[in-house]
Amino acid sequence: MEFFSHEVEYEYVHVLNSERVKSVDVHPTEPWVLLGLYSGVVCIWNYQTNNVEKSIKISESPDMDLDSPTPKFTLDGHLKGVNCVDYFLIGEKQYLLSGSDDYTAKVWDCETKSCVHTLEGHTHNVTAVCVHPELPIIVTGSEDGTVKLWDAITYRLLNTLNFDLERVWAIGYKKGSNQLVFGCDKGAIVVNLKPSSLNLPTEKQGQKD
Repeated sequence: MEFFSHEVEYEYVHVLNSERVKSVDVHPTEPWVLLGLYSGVVCIWNYQTNNVEKSIKISESPDMDLDSPTPKFTLDGHLKGVNCVDYFLIGEKQYLLSGSDDYTAKVWDCETKSCVHTLEGHTHNVTAVCVHPELPIIVTGSEDGTVKLWDAITYRLLNTLNFDLERVWAIGYKKGSNQLVFGCDKGAIVVNLKPSSLNLPTEKQGQKD
């Protein structure tokens, strides 16, 4: 496998030290990140002031009575359980991205229902996957404590990041920016990627639905 030798530049924007963060989502206009914590608490973190604006304790799950419709198709390829998925477009072509306990992420062609590439390199379960809406990169997070950046066109590994926050559980982004948010065992972090250091085409080649 071919790897880029250059370093990916990024800067820390804000870090919140907390319990394990299992999910993240970024508000499109306000400096807020919605965090789902391992204890069952959902909180709104203002990453500009570094304050938690509000916390909600989810004490129990609502009763649900859902039918189990037959799936349209099944993508079979991972050796163990699938933890996360994401959907993205390259041009007019539709793809799915999946992360698994087999330590890999896979890119699937929705039309042919086949795996077009396997992203290998993590040394533990892949827990979060994301295709950046502004940059042609795939982002994967793992229980090995690392985040990996991949070229969304060639699937080459660009760089491996480690924020020393232990296991990575969730990835979020803010549309219209180069920011990424990661939820980890020891809290959450917002980083700002520097596109010039990624050695990628300036024109966006992939986009979110």
